[in-house]
Amino acid sequence: MTATLELTDLSRSKRLHVDLGLALTEQHTVAHAIEHFRSELDIPEHGLRWMAFARGRRLDGKTPLRDVSVEDSTWTVMPAGAAGATNPSRPAPAARR
Repeated sequence: MTATLELTDLSRSKRLHVDLGLALTEQHTVAHAIEHFRSELDIPEHGLRWMAFARGRRLDGKTPLRDVSVEDSTWTVMPAGAAGATNPSRPAPAARR
């Protein structure tokens, strides 16, 4: 479990340090922390799903913060589309043979 989280946006121009026990507690989830980050920095949702990555791995939004390891306490927060999600209006590329 970690006592402090550091959340940044993809460009690293926006940063938020969160001490657990104040705005967020161990019972809150990764999704709650992402929402807190967006709310504190006035980042609009734009109808997108938002996610967090730590050490190159996507964090499960349902994970309680008490289960986030100290090694995973620095996050990059971004909308799902910025993480390489495909555009549903464009067909997927054909598989190579």
